[in-house]
Amino acid sequence: MPFLYDTPLHADDVISNLKFKQLSIFNSLPTDEVQKVYQAKDGFMWFATRYGFCQYDGYRTTLYKSNLYSPDLLTNNNVYCLGDDNDSNLWIGTQEGLNVLNKKTGEIRKYLSPAIPNNIVSCLLIARNNTVWIGTDTGLCRYIPEQDSFAFYDLELSGGVLGHCAIKSLFEDSAGDIWIGTWSSGLYRYAPTTKKFFAYPQINERNSAHVIYEDSQKNIWVGSWECGLFLLQNPKDMKNVSYINYRHTTGDEHSLSDNIVYDIAEDLNTQTLWVGTVRD
Repeated sequence: MPFLYDTPLHADDVISNLKFKQLSIFNSLPTDEVQKVYQAKDGFMWFATRYGFCQYDGYRTTLYKSNLYSPDLLTNNNVYCLGDDNDSNLWIGTQEGLNVLNKKTGEIRKYLSPAIPNNIVSCLLIARNNTVWIGTDTGLCRYIPEQDSFAFYDLELSGGVLGHCAIKSLFEDSAGDIWIGTWSSGLYRYAPTTKKFFAYPQINERNSAHVIYEDSQKNIWVGSWECGLFLLQNPKDMKNVSYINYRHTTGDEHSLSDNIVYDIAEDLNTQTLWVGTVRD
């Protein structure tokens, strides 16, 4: 379901000119199910799958996975998320543990609980200042490179704001604030300038903040699980913040196509907001 702003180019014109090239799974990808597509700072494309992850250089793919010949290459082959820092490291979050590939040497470091709060790593964020944030099924942590360790933001470290919860989305906005979305514990924000966490009012009946996005007009959007799409009003004014909710309405073809929102993105050429849901 695309949400349109006033634009000189209609989204239908863009769609009609799209051309696709399919990568054959028999000589490229380990499966036809790709869970995440990520472009690294050096331009290479990376694909996360349930059976390892791949680098694509425009001509060929390189597969990284544990198998009979290298059983300990990764902590787990089911890869959920990817991100790269300014030190040529690719961070890989999996169903069971965190992996870090040194792209210069090919060495892979592995981190498991209790080094990280939980082995299920659902999301990663490498901020513009190169800080690495990790979202797990138990909470949020930050990598401390000087100690090769992690700071776990429990209630004590977050000033009584963020406790044990399943983190599903991490997003850095244009001002450098870190937005934190959870499965059923609501929406949070961290302001690095003041080192302060903020908890937002309950956003929906499930308190689901599954995915977070900031568009080119600096609007903050939140996609939920079964509760639709939300636009924040006065997003950083904690006394006056409110939500506009967009949901699917049966029989209304102009409503959201489904209330489960997987992803949000904007076409910067047309300022069209694209919302990925369960249904077409």
